[in-house]
Amino acid sequence: DLYSVGSTLLFAATGLEPGALPQQRLQVQFRPALLGTVWEREETWLAQLLDGLLAPAPEDRFSSAAEALTFLRRSRESRSARVTQQADRHASIVKSGESLKAPRGSAIKVELKGLELRVLLPPPSWAASLPTGTFAVAWTSFTAFWTAGVLSAGAPIMALFSLPFWGVGGSLLKEGFAPLLKGATELRIGPESWTYGRIG
Repeated sequence: DLYSVGSTLLFAATGLEPGALPQQRLQVQFRPALLGTVWEREETWLAQLLDGLLAPAPEDRFSSAAEALTFLRRSRESRSARVTQQADRHASIVKSGESLKAPRGSAIKVELKGLELRVLLPPPSWAASLPTGTFAVAWTSFTAFWTAGVLSAGAPIMALFSLPFWGVGGSLLKEGFAPLLKGATELRIGPESWTYGRIG
């Protein structure tokens, strides 16, 4: 039912179940849990949607899923209009295609193209990966030395105890060196969607 959908949305937005929030006359008081979040500042439609889904009396809720969907579509249209207005305002400040200034000391490149913001994130330097990479190599080397010692002592069953340590070593190696091999990544933020991925 629609109340369950509202409960699920509330949990997804706040991490709190309706029963964990205070109630007044059986109405879940969820708005304090939204304070300081994007749901309060920019996406005010969620609170209105939750009001229509979590009303204690069924006759005060949306009458059907179709009515809730109509509300969401109207909210989306008004958000699109607001995004266009904000983009027009920003366009007067920053010209399309112009590179924005990156944070001081950063190799990040930011560019605005029309309504799309592109953020180019360079791969980390070898110096940034050196501490984790060095520890990963030392960990894996010690695990290899210990495993070889146990196997040479004729205790292959005992060598199985090293498997978790091999797993940790592999994870550390991946964390230390994979970003260097992955290369640069790009974040694209548009009015309705965003993408993040490797360049090329």
